[in-house]
Amino acid sequence: MITTLGPAPSWRLIHDGKTVLLLAELSGYTETAHTAFEAATQQECVAMARSLALAVPDDMAELFAIDVALPAEVPESVTRAQGKAALITAGLWPGVLAFVAAIPDPTERALAEVALNDTQQWHRSSPFFNAAGTALGLTSEQIDALFLEASRIEL
Repeated sequence: MITTLGPAPSWRLIHDGKTVLLLAELSGYTETAHTAFEAATQQECVAMARSLALAVPDDMAELFAIDVALPAEVPESVTRAQGKAALITAGLWPGVLAFVAAIPDPTERALAEVALNDTQQWHRSSPFFNAAGTALGLTSEQIDALFLEASRIEL
């Protein structure tokens, strides 16, 4: 799948799920087969990369040598749309869908689908979201960072 960003000027973070491939302020269109995140500021891109624990190549270290101030409190909940958007931009949405599809018990899988698709709010304390995060290899801090990122998204 090809992702296209642009054309307005923005900070762009391109990664393969493990390593940062690009962090730059660009204008015009950017096309990539990798996961892309677009933000208004360098700090937002750095915060996303840190929340996903992405490796940073030595030649990009200077771009990451900035302070990123995250809000002190993780929101208790975000809207379903904000949560989905955060997972999509972080490249985690396919993994969440695969996690739900792999739940062997049909009742538990149906309940997970309700949590994912039918609730209006996604709560940080939700057992489903914590289990999904753990299955994706995310730490509690990374899940917190995703909730923080989601709370900033306006659709």
